Amino acid sequence: MAKPVRDPAVILSCKEFLEARHVAGTGWDPGYLEVDGRNIRRVNIIGLLVYNGDGFIVIDDGSGSVYVNTANAEKIDLPSLGEPVLVIGTPRRHENYNYISAEIVSKTRKEWLETRKRKGEAVIRQETGIREEIPLEVVESFNKEKKIRELIKEMDTDQGIDVHELVMRAKQLGIDEQEAERIIDELLKKGEVYELRPGKIRPL
Repeated sequence: MAKPVRDPAVILSCKEFLEARHVAGTGWDPGYLEVDGRNIRRVNIIGLLVYNGDGFIVIDDGSGSVYVNTANAEKIDLPSLGEPVLVIGTPRRHENYNYISAEIVSKTRKEWLETRKRKGEAVIRQETGIREEIPLEVVESFNKEKKIRELIKEMDTDQGIDVHELVMRAKQLGIDEQEAERIIDELLKKGEVYELRPGKIRPL
């Protein structure tokens, strides 16, 4: 059986990506961005690597800072901080903030940054840290979601994961019950986990 053809990865600046309207999908569909009348399901963005976290990075092309979830990337080849990086992935949304679920994260040449700058696709500027476009609470929220995902993998059995026990384990990691329940609900909506039976979930 032939592999499904992927949508083309559309070149965007960080500013275009951040300001685009995200239309939520259903089930396995992660949704898409609306940009100039186009429905974009995969993006291609180059920026400077300004933050390298545990399972995520932040890139900045001078027009804005974009959070990139690298946990499920097919390929990761990161440069040093302050060096250019190419990210290809699908647009997602979390707490009113667009982010990228990465497929490919790769070193790239500074010449490509200059090429995009000349084409007006991005205004490149040297940066050394996370810009104001990414509030600290958003980064912390992503980190909490990552911890919940790790707990789900750790606790998964054929009998499913007891949601109450999962919430209690999350509480031990500093995530309050209400926040843990919200994250679990989001993972259910995204189709990353499913309800095996009432009170029991499993990852897909």
